[in-house]
Amino acid sequence: MSLDRTIFRDQMGLSDSAFAKHMHNTELYSHCRGDEEPRSAPEARNEDLSPLQIKVDALKAAIEELAANIKIDQQLWMKRQTTLVGLTREIEANSKNMHKLQIEHTVMQQKEIHFKNQIEAEHQEHRDLEKNTKMLREDLLKLNYMLSKNGQLSQALEKENVLMESDFLRRLKEAERDSVEIQMTYEKTHDEKERLLNSLVEAERKILLWEKKIQLVKETRSALDSDVVQGEIQMMKAEIHRSEAQLNQLKRQQEQLLRESEETVVRRETIANRRKAMVHSSQKQATKGELSRQAQGLRRKIKDLHKHVAECEQVIKDQQESQGYLADALAQQKQRLIELCSTSRTLDHEIVALEDTKVRNLDHLLILQNRAKKLLGVCEGRYKASSTRESVRAALQTQTEHVHATSAILHRVCEEFPSAPGATPQANVSVGRTLNFTHHCLLLSLWMAGECVPCEGPDLKKMGEEELWELINDNRHRISLGVRPCILIPYLRQARVLTEMDEDEIVSCHNLTNRCMRTSYMLDLLRTQGRNGAVALLESLMIHYPTLYTQVTGRKPSTEPSRFSGLIKYSELTEYLVRAVTGMQKELQEARREAGRMTSRCTTLESEIRQVTEQEEKSRCLQADSERMRRHLCSLQCEVTKLKDEKCDLYVRYTAAIEEKSAVTKRLHDLNLQVYQLQTELQRVQLESKLQKQCSLRRASLAKTPQLQEEVQKLRCQLMKAEKLDPAHQDILAQDLAEAIDSQVELAEQLRCYREENEQLHMDKQGLMDQKEGLSLQVQQLTLDCNMHQQKTTMIHNQLRELQSERDQILFDYIGTVRCVPVRDEAQAMIARILAEKDT
Repeated sequence: MSLDRTIFRDQMGLSDSAFAKHMHNTELYSHCRGDEEPRSAPEARNEDLSPLQIKVDALKAAIEELAANIKIDQQLWMKRQTTLVGLTREIEANSKNMHKLQIEHTVMQQKEIHFKNQIEAEHQEHRDLEKNTKMLREDLLKLNYMLSKNGQLSQALEKENVLMESDFLRRLKEAERDSVEIQMTYEKTHDEKERLLNSLVEAERKILLWEKKIQLVKETRSALDSDVVQGEIQMMKAEIHRSEAQLNQLKRQQEQLLRESEETVVRRETIANRRKAMVHSSQKQATKGELSRQAQGLRRKIKDLHKHVAECEQVIKDQQESQGYLADALAQQKQRLIELCSTSRTLDHEIVALEDTKVRNLDHLLILQNRAKKLLGVCEGRYKASSTRESVRAALQTQTEHVHATSAILHRVCEEFPSAPGATPQANVSVGRTLNFTHHCLLLSLWMAGECVPCEGPDLKKMGEEELWELINDNRHRISLGVRPCILIPYLRQARVLTEMDEDEIVSCHNLTNRCMRTSYMLDLLRTQGRNGAVALLESLMIHYPTLYTQVTGRKPSTEPSRFSGLIKYSELTEYLVRAVTGMQKELQEARREAGRMTSRCTTLESEIRQVTEQEEKSRCLQADSERMRRHLCSLQCEVTKLKDEKCDLYVRYTAAIEEKSAVTKRLHDLNLQVYQLQTELQRVQLESKLQKQCSLRRASLAKTPQLQEEVQKLRCQLMKAEKLDPAHQDILAQDLAEAIDSQVELAEQLRCYREENEQLHMDKQGLMDQKEGLSLQVQQLTLDCNMHQQKTTMIHNQLRELQSERDQILFDYIGTVRCVPVRDEAQAMIARILAEKDT
C-alpha cells in the first residue's frame, strides 16, 4: 500500500507540473496572441484527473475483490488444517490401538503356552496314573519323545523370534530412513525459503541502489549542465586520487602490522616452549618415578580397554545368538499353533468317536451287568431259566434280522453317498462287531436257558497240538495286529501257561519296541507250553476278541462251560468273568472321565482358537488401516512434490517479474530524464521570454526597427512551433507514465502473491514436521514390541529349564523305584546316555 501511495503521489506531482506548464504556455500564448481566448484552469484540471479517478476506483474495486478472495482462501486453509489435525489424531489413535492389540496378542500367546503346558502336565499325570510300575520304561520313552518334541518346538520358537526381530529391525530401519528423508526435505524447503528471502532482499536492495543511482545521475546531470562546476569536479577528482593513495598506504601499513603481530605470536610461542623445556629439565630427577607410574597407568588403561572391547564383542555375539534362538523359537511357536489347529480338528473327530464309544460302552455295560447277575445267580444256585427254547430262538432270529437289515442299509448308503459324514467303512465294522456281540449274548442266554447251541467248524478238543498251532500260525499276522497282550495276559496267567517273569519280559523288554513284536513274543512263549498254550490263547480270544476268534477258528464264540478245556475251574472262570465285568465297568468310568476331560479341553481349545481368530481379524484390520495410512502418506508426498514444482515455477515467475520491474524502472528513469530535459528547456524559454519582454519594454520608447520586428516574428514562429509540439509530447509522456504505473501495480500484486505462497510453504513445512513426529512415535512403538518379544523369549527359556529339571527329577525317582541292582544300574546308564543325547 505504501508503494501505491508513493505512485499516486508521484502521479499527482506530475499532473500538477504538467498543469503548471500548460498554464504557463497559455499565458505566453495569450500574451503573444491577444485575439486567442485562454482556457480555463478548472476545466483542464477536470479533464486531466477524470481518467485517473476512474483508474483509482477500478483499483479500489480490485483491491476489495482481492481482500474477499483472501478471506475465502483463509477459510479454506482453516478447513484443511482442521482436516489435517483430525487425520493426525486418527493416526495416533490407530497406533495406540495397534500397540494395545499387540500387547493383548502377546498376553494371549503366553496364556496359550501356559495352558498348553498345563494340558501336557495333566496328560502326563493321567498316563502315570493309568500305568503301573511295570510299564515305567514305556513311559520313559514317551517322556523322552515329548522332550525331544519340546526341544524342536523351542528351536522353532527361537527361529520365529529371530525372524520377527529381523522384521522389526527392518521396519525400524525403514521408519528411520523415512524420518531422515523427511528431515532432508524439511531442510531443503527451509534452505529454499531462506534463498528466496535472500533473493527478495537482494532484489529490494538492488531496486534501492538503482533508485539511488538514478538520483545521483539526476544530480550529476543537473550539476554537469552548468560550466561553473567543472573546476570543482577537477578538484574532487584530485581529492579522490589523493584519498585512494592514502588508502593504499593505510593498507600497506595494515599488512605490515599483521606481519609484525604474527611474528610476535611466533616469538611468544617459542618463549613459552622454551620455558616449559626449562621447567621439565629442572624437574627431571623428581618426576622420573611419576612418569613410570603414568606409563603403568596407561598400560593398565590399555589392558582394560582391550578387555572391555572383548567383552563388548562377546556381548554382541551372545545377542546375535540369542536373536537367532528367538527367531527359531518364534518359528516353532508358529508351527506349534498350526499343529494345535490340526490337533483341535482331530480332537473334534476323536470326541465324536468317543461319544459313539460311550454310547456303545453303556449298552455293553448294561448287557454285562445283566450277564454278571445271571452268572452270580448260577454260581449261587438261585438262577432259573425265564425263557424257553422257542422264545430264545425267536429273539435271536429277530435281533439277527434287525442287525442284518441295518448293515444292508449302511452298505447301500456308503455306496450311494460316499462323501457323507457317516459313510465310512468304520460304520460297517462297528455294525459287524455289534452283530457278533449280539450273537454272543444270545448264545449266552441260550446256555443259561439250558439250550445246546450248535457250533460250526472243527471241534478244538479233538484237534492235536500241531493242528492247533498250525491254525494259529496261519492267522499269526492277524493276531499280532489285532491283539493287545496286556488284555490277554491275566487269563493266560490264571490258566498257568505264563509266569510272572514271562509277563515282565513281554511288557518291559527293550528289544520289543511295539505291540506287534510283544504279541509275537507272547505267541512264542505259549508255543513252548504245547497244546495248553494254544487252547488257553484261543479261549482268551473267545472271551476278549470274539470276532477275531471266529475269524481264526471258524466257530462262533460262546461262554458255555463245555466249550472251555478245563484249564481253569468253573468257579475260577466265573470269578474271572466277574473281574472282567468289573474291569470293564472301571474302564467305562475312566472312559467317561476321559471323555469329560477331553470335552472340557476341546471347549477351552475352541475358545482359545476363537480368541486367536479374533486377534487375527483385528490384526488384519490394523494392517489394512496401516496400508491405508501408507497410501495417504504417499499421496501427501506427491502433493509435497507438486508444491515444490509450483514453488519452482513461482520462483521463475518471480525472477521474470523482477526483470520486468527493473525494465520498467529503467524506462521510468528515461521518462523522468525526458521530463527533466523538457522542464529545463521550458525554464530556459521562459527566461529568454522574460528577457525579451524586459528588452522590449525598455525599448518601447525607441523606434521599432525592422531588425527587431524580424526577431519578434522569429520568436513568434518559435513559440508557435513549441505550442504545436508540446501537446503531442505531453500525451506521449502521459501515456508512458500510465503504462509505468500499471506495470508497477502488477508487480506489487505479484509480490503479494509470492508472499502468500511463501506462507503456504511454511504451513506445508509444519505438516511435514507433524509427519516426522508420527514416524518417531512408530519407531518408539517398534522398540517396545522388540523389548516385549525379548521378555517372551526369556520366559520360554525359563519354562524349558523347568521342564528339563522336572524330567531329571522323574528319571531319578524312577531309578529309586527299581529294586533290582543290575536293572537299576542298566537303567541309570541308559538314562544318562539319553540325557546326554538330548542335551547335545
